[in-house]
Amino acid sequence: MRSHWAVVLLGSLALGCSHNKAEEKMTLDEVPPAVRSTMMQEAGGAKIGTIDKEEKNGKTIYETDVMSGGQTWEIKVDADGKLLSKKVEKDEKGEKE
Repeated sequence: MRSHWAVVLLGSLALGCSHNKAEEKMTLDEVPPAVRSTMMQEAGGAKIGTIDKEEKNGKTIYETDVMSGGQTWEIKVDADGKLLSKKVEKDEKGEKE
Protein backbone atom coordinates (compact mmCIF):
# COMPACT_ATOMS: atom_id res chain seq x y z
CA MET A 1 0.00 0.00 0.00
CA ARG A 2 2.85 2.39 0.78
CA SER A 3 4.35 1.97 -2.66
CA HIS A 4 0.98 2.84 -4.22
CA TRP A 5 0.92 6.17 -2.37
CA ALA A 6 4.53 6.84 -3.29
CA VAL A 7 3.66 6.36 -6.97
CA VAL A 8 0.63 8.66 -6.63
CA LEU A 9 2.72 11.30 -4.84
CA LEU A 10 5.54 11.19 -7.38
CA GLY A 11 3.06 11.31 -10.26
CA SER A 12 1.37 14.35 -8.73
CA LEU A 13 4.69 16.11 -8.29
CA ALA A 14 5.65 15.40 -11.88
CA LEU A 15 2.36 16.78 -13.17
CA GLY A 16 2.69 19.88 -11.01
CA CYS A 17 6.17 20.57 -12.30
CA SER A 18 5.13 20.18 -15.92
CA HIS A 19 3.16 23.45 -15.76
CA ASN A 20 6.37 25.42 -15.16
CA LYS A 21 8.23 25.07 -18.42
CA ALA A 22 11.94 25.72 -18.37
CA GLU A 23 13.15 28.49 -20.59
CA GLU A 24 13.80 27.63 -24.20
CA LYS A 25 16.86 28.99 -26.01
CA MET A 26 16.11 30.47 -29.43
CA THR A 27 17.78 32.48 -32.17
CA LEU A 28 16.48 35.75 -33.57
CA ASP A 29 15.23 33.91 -36.68
CA GLU A 30 13.10 31.57 -34.55
CA VAL A 31 11.04 34.18 -32.67
CA PRO A 32 7.78 35.68 -34.03
CA PRO A 33 8.24 38.61 -36.45
CA ALA A 34 6.78 41.18 -34.01
CA VAL A 35 9.22 40.07 -31.29
CA ARG A 36 12.14 40.14 -33.72
CA SER A 37 11.26 43.65 -34.89
CA THR A 38 11.02 45.08 -31.36
CA MET A 39 14.23 43.40 -30.22
CA MET A 40 16.15 44.68 -33.23
CA GLN A 41 14.81 48.20 -32.71
CA GLU A 42 15.65 48.20 -28.99
CA ALA A 43 19.09 46.67 -29.56
CA GLY A 44 19.96 49.66 -31.75
CA GLY A 45 22.29 47.71 -34.00
CA ALA A 46 23.90 45.71 -31.18
CA LYS A 47 24.34 41.99 -31.85
CA ILE A 48 21.48 39.84 -30.56
CA GLY A 49 22.63 36.36 -29.60
CA THR A 50 20.52 33.85 -27.74
CA ILE A 51 16.93 34.68 -26.84
CA ASP A 52 15.23 33.00 -23.88
CA LYS A 53 11.57 32.11 -24.30
CA GLU A 54 9.80 31.49 -21.00
CA GLU A 55 6.33 31.37 -19.49
CA LYS A 56 5.52 33.79 -16.67
CA ASN A 57 2.03 34.01 -15.19
CA GLY A 58 0.60 32.25 -18.23
CA LYS A 59 2.23 34.65 -20.70
CA THR A 60 5.11 34.07 -23.09
CA ILE A 61 8.09 36.36 -22.55
CA TYR A 62 11.16 36.70 -24.78
CA GLU A 63 14.36 37.98 -23.16
CA THR A 64 17.83 38.76 -24.47
CA ASP A 65 20.94 40.63 -23.39
CA VAL A 66 22.90 42.94 -25.70
CA MET A 67 26.09 44.94 -25.30
CA SER A 68 25.72 48.62 -26.14
CA GLY A 69 27.69 51.65 -25.00
CA GLY A 70 29.92 49.52 -22.80
CA GLN A 71 26.92 48.19 -20.86
CA THR A 72 24.86 45.02 -20.94
CA TRP A 73 21.18 45.69 -21.55
CA GLU A 74 18.39 43.24 -20.76
CA ILE A 75 15.46 43.47 -23.19
CA LYS A 76 12.12 41.76 -22.46
CA VAL A 77 9.33 41.55 -25.04
CA ASP A 78 5.92 39.85 -24.96
CA ALA A 79 4.64 37.52 -27.69
CA ASP A 80 2.89 40.44 -29.47
CA GLY A 81 6.15 42.39 -29.75
CA LYS A 82 5.35 44.85 -26.96
CA LEU A 83 8.42 46.04 -25.05
CA LEU A 84 8.05 45.00 -21.40
CA SER A 85 11.36 46.29 -20.11
CA LYS A 86 14.79 47.47 -21.15
CA LYS A 87 17.32 48.00 -18.41
CA VAL A 88 21.02 47.95 -17.70
CA GLU A 89 22.12 44.68 -16.14
CA LYS A 90 23.60 45.07 -12.67
CA ASP A 91 27.19 44.12 -12.01
CA GLU A 92 28.24 41.41 -9.55
CA LYS A 93 28.07 43.81 -6.59
CA GLY A 94 24.41 44.58 -7.37
CA GLU A 95 25.17 48.13 -8.48
CA LYS A 96 24.33 49.62 -11.85
CA GLU A 97 27.33 49.96 -14.13
